[in-house]
Amino acid sequence: MAAVSRQAATPPDTWRRRVVIHGVLAAAWMIGVTALLGARGDWSELPRDLVIPTLVGLLGSAMLASVGGTSRGRIMVGASSEVLFGLLASIPVLLLVVVTMFDLQGPETPLSVDPGATFAGAVKCDLLIIGVGLPLLGLGWALLRGLILARPALSGACVGLGAATWAHAILRVHCPMGGASHAIIGHLLPAIPVMALGAWVFSARAHVDRATPADGSDR
Repeated sequence: MAAVSRQAATPPDTWRRRVVIHGVLAAAWMIGVTALLGARGDWSELPRDLVIPTLVGLLGSAMLASVGGTSRGRIMVGASSEVLFGLLASIPVLLLVVVTMFDLQGPETPLSVDPGATFAGAVKCDLLIIGVGLPLLGLGWALLRGLILARPALSGACVGLGAATWAHAILRVHCPMGGASHAIIGHLLPAIPVMALGAWVFSARAHVDRATPADGSDR
């Protein structure tokens, strides 16, 4: 009951305003990063029947994870455990299917066969996805300020998965490398540390919020 009463500090109008503001900030960040990184050199040569399902799969997965992680639920304390577990179990599988079935390759797409170069390229993409995803994770964390989540670790992991997947979509436009192995190691695996960080920071703040008396204000 204490958790539910605390949610009165964030009424529906305030919540909608938060969602709009944070959504605009997230969109601005992603547009800016996309413009800064630019599209890969052979982007115009890539088959549309590969590009379209890849982007649809990535953007759809990112949206599902982000909405699931930031949803307040019927009693305003976050989505149910079943929903969050379902998203965290199914979205990575969907992403794995997308990057293995729709490998973005064109006539000039480089395919590295040297293990050292392959590893270096994957690490570069790993760091880029983490760097692009962390501000999005921070925006999700800020969006939920003042709310006591019933399942903070699951919600944080879901927000982290969404943040990493938005970054993955941006990198798929920019990264010139082909091959499912690069996509898995360089584009999918970096979601793990972002999800772990999301689970940790959401849980840590939940302990602080539970220990802080509600004051009825929208902080």
